[in-house]
Amino acid sequence: GFEMHQQKLEELKGVFGLLDEAGKLKKDKSSFKNNSVFMKRCIRESIKELTEHPQIRKELLFLEGENGEKGFEVIKKGRTITGIKFLFRWIKLGTVEELNQHDALKTIRELELKRLQDKVKLTETELEALAIAYRYVGKEQHALKVEGSLSKRHLNREPKVNDSHQSEIDSLLDKIDTLSEISDNPDY
Repeated sequence: GFEMHQQKLEELKGVFGLLDEAGKLKKDKSSFKNNSVFMKRCIRESIKELTEHPQIRKELLFLEGENGEKGFEVIKKGRTITGIKFLFRWIKLGTVEELNQHDALKTIRELELKRLQDKVKLTETELEALAIAYRYVGKEQHALKVEGSLSKRHLNREPKVNDSHQSEIDSLLDKIDTLSEISDNPDY
């Protein structure tokens, strides 16, 4: 999946152990009353830690939100942050360990040739495989660049999907109308 359902900010503060049984901020956690402190210390720093962890970064890809934040988007009511939507994608488990140096180089060669020589836009699955292969051969910057591409695609995807879906529906309805006219508009 690409994202978690939005989480209410107060619920997240509870998850991070900042609230007492009554749901009020603990006395020794008063600095977290300011949402920007909570966002920095609990959300941004946690995501940064996860993306830098050698094992986790092979399993989880954090996507960039519309606001440029990595791994999440804030939900606001007016100017107040009321919740957070986490943006991430699971990378298929096992793929990294199953890869050997030969397979990694073969994957890089095939996919980059397809992309550069044949000018074919790689699928998201191919991009994931390419990022994993680059990471396996120790080319972290290349892997991050490919993952950045995946993130951009995620951001730009939704309107395109709706447009193509709508044009598919319109096309189907046009065909049905044409068939109805040819068949003298029979009743249902």
